[in-house]
Amino acid sequence: MLRQLLDRVGDRLGRRPPLAAVPAAATDAAATQAAPAASPHALADAESAPAAGWIGIGARRPLLSPRGEVAGFEFRVADALMRRADAAAQAAHTVALLTAMQVTARSGRISLAELPPAWLLKPQVPALLAPGMLVGLRLDPAAPDPALRRQAVQLLRDGGARVGWPAGARGESIDASDLLPDFVLLRPQAHTPVAAMLRATQTTAAHYPELGLVATDLPSLDDLELALRLGVHYAAGSVSAASEPASAPQIAPAVQRVCQLLNHLVRDEDIGAIAAEIKRDAGLSLQLLRHVGSVRYSRGRSIDSVEAAVMVVGRDELYRWLSLVLVRSAGGRPTSRALQEVTVARARLLELLAARRGERHPAGFFTLGLASMLPVLLNTSAAAALMPLDLGPTARAALLEQGGPWRMYLQLAIALEHHDLDATARFANEFGGLPAVLECAEQAWAWTAEMEAER
Repeated sequence: MLRQLLDRVGDRLGRRPPLAAVPAAATDAAATQAAPAASPHALADAESAPAAGWIGIGARRPLLSPRGEVAGFEFRVADALMRRADAAAQAAHTVALLTAMQVTARSGRISLAELPPAWLLKPQVPALLAPGMLVGLRLDPAAPDPALRRQAVQLLRDGGARVGWPAGARGESIDASDLLPDFVLLRPQAHTPVAAMLRATQTTAAHYPELGLVATDLPSLDDLELALRLGVHYAAGSVSAASEPASAPQIAPAVQRVCQLLNHLVRDEDIGAIAAEIKRDAGLSLQLLRHVGSVRYSRGRSIDSVEAAVMVVGRDELYRWLSLVLVRSAGGRPTSRALQEVTVARARLLELLAARRGERHPAGFFTLGLASMLPVLLNTSAAAALMPLDLGPTARAALLEQGGPWRMYLQLAIALEHHDLDATARFANEFGGLPAVLECAEQAWAWTAEMEAER
């Protein structure tokens, strides 16, 4: 019964099939046909938005579905910018945000953002709307304007987007004036426990069974998973913060085996011996042969042995591939699939940031990002998760002692994931400024999408 309700709500919210289900060319063609033609003025604004606009909207944040996958992304204008934006700035931020949302929706994933109704009533907005976009209306309780809200709702729905607005702390005040939203936006309140707020959503769902429930700003992965269990259709928040289990479960043999291979590569051991070690695992051997069988490596050649595959990819790429295998082998939580994708994106982000800063071995920062998420992925303590990996003292200091020169990379990644632009800006000067950091974040998610498509 719950699954039927979620599927029904998913259709109402404009859920799209996953990338793997639709060929990329077909997806692009369908999106082009479905999207309204943009005016030259709107397109010019959209093209000029990323340089200044990304500073305002920050990095994307994953939206998780009840299946434990990344269903899409949340985008947000920084609160400080929203408070002081004049009419021109409002238009620029709105165009930048909706452009990012539209690109995400056209790729087959949901995009979520929240804006004041007045910001949406701009001439550039209709051309930037598309199915798969969820737009929450940021309402002003001190000066409600039902007519303005009604105009924004009609505009969004005409463009194929779904519209919602916040519920109260106990799930009340959903139906404003004579309007009913497509979804209810849930956000923790300062004096209301997250669990109490989430359980109140069950009452909301009972009274309004056709509404979608979307939760954001959840402070921990435990809260995210609770929200999805209680019927929330999409949830966003901190995925790297989770309670440590009372007892650390034993790490699976497959995970330990991949860790050993990674350690062999770190120690620069004989590549032939590493290939022989891979051959002892039939499943791992098949994965490697399938990986090098792609056009990127084979180029028409037949690679039919593990030894040949190892020689073709080389040490660095083999290390990266084994790291991805390690992440994808780790799964003990309902949201493991989403966590795997978030882990890969964080690892790639740190590698890109290290290259931008001129670090001598950027690949080591890929490992740092990966290792920082292993405790959550494996649902175990940091010490237990990192024990099988041969990490250097600088990485261990950052991961276990929250100190050392590499800690800054992790702090920056966490600030981005929290949409905390003030904290992000404080660290960004080390990497060429905030626009450069946000560009690295986008590149990391794009690279991760490519890796997901190859799975």
